[in-house]
Amino acid sequence: MVSPTFHTRNTRAYSALFGTLIISLFPHQEARFLLPCVPLLLTCFKPPRSRTFLAGWIVFNCTLGALMGIYHQGGVVPAQIHIPTLLSDSLQPSQQPPVNVSVLWWKTYSPPYWLVGDGSSTGAFSVTTHDLKGMARGDFLARTVSSVPRCTRDSNPFEFHQGLPKVKVEGGDMTLLVAPRSASFLDQFVVPDGGEDESTDVPSREIRLHKLWQYDRHVNMDDFDPGDDGLWGAVERVFGRHGLVIWLVTRPC
Repeated sequence: MVSPTFHTRNTRAYSALFGTLIISLFPHQEARFLLPCVPLLLTCFKPPRSRTFLAGWIVFNCTLGALMGIYHQGGVVPAQIHIPTLLSDSLQPSQQPPVNVSVLWWKTYSPPYWLVGDGSSTGAFSVTTHDLKGMARGDFLARTVSSVPRCTRDSNPFEFHQGLPKVKVEGGDMTLLVAPRSASFLDQFVVPDGGEDESTDVPSREIRLHKLWQYDRHVNMDDFDPGDDGLWGAVERVFGRHGLVIWLVTRPC
């Protein structure tokens, strides 16, 4: 039976309030840890029975179910699974010795390499995964620069092999970056397909980013920050620039 009014004698209410109190004793807790208390508290009230409430409840749950169940960080597992295939398609078959590939993940959930593997068991390449999580921009840039040991003057890292574009690997090392499109900080490093003339008119870059692959059903809600972008700006950036991208990282000389 649903209680008509809320009162502390209700055991469900007591359990919810006690759980909230215990969690609140520990600092740096996230609000999502309180979600298990919500159903208990809701059973302490008599719910409205109007059609408007029922319709709103259905729309809300369908919307949040699709957003959080499909799109929120939805590209992490597909990207992790696709990396070995992407490397096999991007590297020349006769590439010797095996290529050492560093894969940097930034502003995403931790890559589940413990679940789907990191693709390191092939003879053509050896993959090492680095989880940079929410590393600050300056630290992220320094870490990315240090992961590219050799610089290249050519801004086009691709060459055709039997009619297909392949990545030119110098020194046996290759760096990939997996990051959401909503990370606008990366825009300044993106190089258009085919490269560009890096003359004095083009601002110097610490790194170059060349897009190799994109998964569209990915929304990075963890980067939703109305405090910096404003409410509409955050909505436009996070939802308007949805998708998870795998970039090839090179460093100009």
